[in-house]
Amino acid sequence: MAIAALRTLVGEGLVEVHDEEGVRLFTLTESGRTAGTGTGTGSSSRTTGAAPDAALRGQVMSLAHAARRVARTGSPDGRRRAGKTLADARERLEDILKDQHNAG
Repeated sequence: MAIAALRTLVGEGLVEVHDEEGVRLFTLTESGRTAGTGTGTGSSSRTTGAAPDAALRGQVMSLAHAARRVARTGSPDGRRRAGKTLADARERLEDILKDQHNAG
């Protein structure tokens, strides 16, 4: 799921991919930083009126970056805890979607 989100962000020009020593790194572009903060002055339909979506995308990117760092440099216990944290977060997000579906 995270890889699909990253591919979407790359396609939108908000993120770019770099290979560093065989590791794929994703970094925000200038457009991505602007969209993530919701402070741009551009007239792009992607950022105009879409600050909540852009802010969420920025949070997803930040989470992916932190998870990648733990995966690369964390201790076995740190990687185990990170995996549990990510699984818990995914479950909570699914609960939000279920709640919205049931309310609508």
